[in-house]
Amino acid sequence: MISSFNVKRILTLCTLVLLVFLGGVSAHADNTKSGLTPSYTDENGTYPKNYWQPSNQKNVRNHQGGTSTGVDNNNNWDGDPSNTKDSYLKFGTDSSDPEYAIRKYAKETNTPGLYDVYLNVKGNSQKDIKPVDIVLVVDMSGSMDPNNNPLHADRAQAVRDGVKQFLQLIEDAGIGDYVNVGLVGYSSPGRGYRKELVGLGSVSNGQHRKEINDALNGEFNGGTFTQLGIRQGTEMLTNDSSDNKKMMILLTDGVPTSSYKVVNSTKDSDGTIYGTKFNSRIDNPGNTSRLKGLLGLPEEYTDSSGNLIKDTWAATLGEAKISQERVTELHALGIQLSNDANYLDEQQVRERMEKIASPGMYQDADSAAAVTDYLNQQAKDVVSGFNTIVNGSISDPLGAQFNYASEISPTVKSVGAQQVTKLPDVQLSSNQLNVANLNLGKDQEIQVHYQVHMNTEDKGFQPEHWYQMNGTTTLTPRADQSNTKVEFGVPSAKAPGVTLNINKIWHNLPGVKEPNSVNFTVSRQNVGDPNSWQNASGSLTANDGWKKEFKQLKVDSQQVYLPKFNNNGQDFKYELTKEDAVDGYIPSFSNDSDKLTITNTALGFQVQKYAADSSQKLTGATYKLIKYTDQWQMPDTNTKEQEFKANEDLSAIKPGYYSIEEVSAPQGYQLNSTQVKFRITDDGKFLDQSGQQISQNSLPSTNGFYLDSSKEAAVLTYAQYDKLKDFELVVTKVDQDNQNKKLANASFNLTGNGVNQELATDSNGLVKFVGLKPGSYSLKETKAPKGYSLLQQEIKFTINKDGAVKLPEDVSGSSNLTMGTANNTIRVTIKDHAQGVLPKTGGHGISGYLLVGLTIIVVSLGGIVVFLRTKSQEV
Repeated sequence: MISSFNVKRILTLCTLVLLVFLGGVSAHADNTKSGLTPSYTDENGTYPKNYWQPSNQKNVRNHQGGTSTGVDNNNNWDGDPSNTKDSYLKFGTDSSDPEYAIRKYAKETNTPGLYDVYLNVKGNSQKDIKPVDIVLVVDMSGSMDPNNNPLHADRAQAVRDGVKQFLQLIEDAGIGDYVNVGLVGYSSPGRGYRKELVGLGSVSNGQHRKEINDALNGEFNGGTFTQLGIRQGTEMLTNDSSDNKKMMILLTDGVPTSSYKVVNSTKDSDGTIYGTKFNSRIDNPGNTSRLKGLLGLPEEYTDSSGNLIKDTWAATLGEAKISQERVTELHALGIQLSNDANYLDEQQVRERMEKIASPGMYQDADSAAAVTDYLNQQAKDVVSGFNTIVNGSISDPLGAQFNYASEISPTVKSVGAQQVTKLPDVQLSSNQLNVANLNLGKDQEIQVHYQVHMNTEDKGFQPEHWYQMNGTTTLTPRADQSNTKVEFGVPSAKAPGVTLNINKIWHNLPGVKEPNSVNFTVSRQNVGDPNSWQNASGSLTANDGWKKEFKQLKVDSQQVYLPKFNNNGQDFKYELTKEDAVDGYIPSFSNDSDKLTITNTALGFQVQKYAADSSQKLTGATYKLIKYTDQWQMPDTNTKEQEFKANEDLSAIKPGYYSIEEVSAPQGYQLNSTQVKFRITDDGKFLDQSGQQISQNSLPSTNGFYLDSSKEAAVLTYAQYDKLKDFELVVTKVDQDNQNKKLANASFNLTGNGVNQELATDSNGLVKFVGLKPGSYSLKETKAPKGYSLLQQEIKFTINKDGAVKLPEDVSGSSNLTMGTANNTIRVTIKDHAQGVLPKTGGHGISGYLLVGLTIIVVSLGGIVVFLRTKSQEV
């Protein structure tokens, strides 16, 4: 049964094994750090004291490069990330060939407030290298070779290929003189038993590499005597008296099928038995680890320690434990593990295999190809152990005034002359970027890239103030020297703000007093962070002339600056949206770029009075204005009832519910006592009783509301058209000679404008015609009082639309426009002559009568003459 295999797990674990194993190599970072700690200034923020700015960029400053002798004064380049020569901090005794070099810089993007950040780390080879001895212990049993088991992949060939590449990679890295490799090949006693031993030798020796490769050729046969392989590998490493680091790598594909007989043993807390002493007898159960005798029956035994030995694992694990105490590290790779016949399942086999290796140094391989990959990675880890940066790390905390850009994820790539095949791990968490597993040698360089946004939406943001993009950013070159850190230069950036010019315009009414100050609210649109402030307040005062420049406003009692753009680089749009209520005014806002205007318009009310027929303005009418608490239900006792004159008074008014009613009409006109209702909303809209907004701005032709556009203030006007009251004609008939004598029973006929009415005077000599409207009329006496002559003259008069009455000049009369409900009046006095009464002395006498008679005689004589002349002509 083929087991699962996790390649990543293998590579990671093997890397850790080798790096820990090689941990004694020193990079001398602590000796080269002096003089390279970046310095900063606190003038208008914090930025590098020795800085450079990318060409044509003014909102970012980066730390210059340098060595222990000082900065390089390189203060201007374009920030091209492919440039791998400028602005490095170089560490080491030789600045021309530093042990490692680092730089960090930022540059503006096309999005305001968004910056590209780059971290570069360049490695080198160690100047003082300590060699390492490695023994490869290879299982050469028949199960490794497909010739013996066609169902198995060619594990043997995978080992051959992997070992060959392992040796070549070390040689190609130029460290072959510092790496000694030996080989132990094992199977088990019996037919086809193989035992290959190639002693330790320098990898740089081509003949030695050939000898190891040749030893792995040929067919793999026999069983699996893992204990013997471990013992021989340990002896090869310990027989070398050097103080080199020593490591064993065991490659096997199954359970041990052979082991030496256990004499003494120990047992740990989980019941695992470890042999501590063995004799030369060999237990050889065949194709299983379980000890068995004839007919497959168990052949268990009890050693001198009283422990029951049931399988070959006790001896194998005991041997491994002894080896672990003598060599630096013991690694083990289990190749396509499966169950152990009917004795152990796959998981139990794996648990025992893990105990062969030093803690954390075991790996699984689920394919033959994975064996080659494993050995390749082991070689790379060996090579990295000679680098100046071994399992290094970077700690890069984010600056308090910045946010990571979510548009892209951090990336890492190889940018040096020598390719970095295993890139480090890069991770963002808790506002910090961390780089781990960093291994760099000669001509190897990596570049980490990410983006940050300036956090302009933070309440504490200050325009044109330099903020550091990061906290202290450090490189730890070697994991085994975690206290040795060097600092990157931290870039700084700034962002602009805006200044708002805000002014106020008052449209007043007489008698309305402006306040001394007014508070307003400014909102900002395009807020990126929903938790960021969106509204801020300020104040304008009369002392400032109602205009002021604002670089700061107030949010929750805190003064805040006004950034130009948001966290995403979009320009904020600042707008006036609100003002604290000012009694009697409604505000309106104009938001023109950075110039913002509040216009306070007084609320007013008036009545315009017109004659219904002539549209002539009328004076003299008075009205009362009543304010209600709600929905015209109850008058507001806190507001006095107002009385004002139409066409004259203009009343200041506040939002609320109102009614108006005519109290007194103009002289001569009808009183209209109909109550008219309207409402003013809190935002200054005028509504009629039905709730419809009043928007008409011209004089209506009938009774109704309109907005008086001739005034700067917001004035609601009610136009009312009044009709003239009817006229009544009062005729008084008197004696001409004694006007105190009233003449009854005189009949008069009034015609005109639809009227045809005849009435007689009463005992007081009076006759009254009512219901007269503007128009032309004729009054004629149709019957004279007894004893009086009939008046031959008709009295013609006109009532104009404006109530003016035109009487004949020779008629004694007058007209009057009345107040209240009484009709308008026209009064005429007609004097009659008694019959047969001669004029009094001093009058015209009889001359009139004589003149009339004489005229009749002359006319008659003239007619006779004409008659006689006509007859004469006929003859």
